[in-house]
Amino acid sequence: MATTDPTSTTVRLLLRDPSQAIRWPDELLADLDDPESGLLRQLAAELRRQPVRSVAALLGSWHGSPEGEALGAIAAADSLAPAGDSQLEADALLHRLRQRALDARVDRLSRDLQQSPSRETLQALTELKRQQTELMRDRPGPGDA
Repeated sequence: MATTDPTSTTVRLLLRDPSQAIRWPDELLADLDDPESGLLRQLAAELRRQPVRSVAALLGSWHGSPEGEALGAIAAADSLAPAGDSQLEADALLHRLRQRALDARVDRLSRDLQQSPSRETLQALTELKRQQTELMRDRPGPGDA
């Protein structure tokens, strides 16, 4: 069963096409808080440093660690999936991860605003909601590349 979780899907994409790692900046990944976001942050950082690494080399360097176990499981599941267009998949995943990161920031600021109302928090929240609207308007379509 394939997962549609964007974090796991991004890890799989990076295993298939490590050159895509430069498209995932630390600022974007820092706002993700799902179970595999730490693995994604580490993998993207590693592949930005050394983009020409095989899956075997990555698994070997992380052997025995929890991240290595998770990466091995994802790599094994990915070996059964058909390869797609990495560029198109990366565009769609980046959009989903940006949306998820913005949603997490909006949720945090909304909680902050409820607990301690301030003009600065309200302005920041308004700006994030504007960014959300803009991101939804600019979402990639099937013909976009």
